[in-house]
Amino acid sequence: MADETVYGYQIRQPYKSEEDFFQKSPHVTGMAAEDSMIVLNPFSFLNSDARMAVARNEAARLFMRENKMKFDFSPEPHQRESFAGTEYANNDHDLNSTILARAISGDQSSGKLSKRQQEWVDWLLPQLQARDKQ
Repeated sequence: MADETVYGYQIRQPYKSEEDFFQKSPHVTGMAAEDSMIVLNPFSFLNSDARMAVARNEAARLFMRENKMKFDFSPEPHQRESFAGTEYANNDHDLNSTILARAISGDQSSGKLSKRQQEWVDWLLPQLQARDKQ
């Protein structure tokens, strides 16, 4: 896994503090770490396809964070409802990033995308894919 990358972002093993967090939070399957690397939860029982979907999600988050994306859309009401009570509920920027990243990774929890959200996905995906070729 040390040399494995997704959209140009390296997947690394969790540090001890991250491992402790993951062990206490098995519902968190991965994270876009502060060192711009992808960390997957070693305690989640994901098959390889699901593992790669999580890695694509986290890579998209890293790309949006690094490029300081500013979104020109708001979450749809059904998306707000779906993410109520989560760490994203009160932060539209983080919720928008989550929606786009999940849509890119094929995660249906992003909900039905608005036209503008789909336009963002259609723009972001080739940007991410181009990073694999660098």
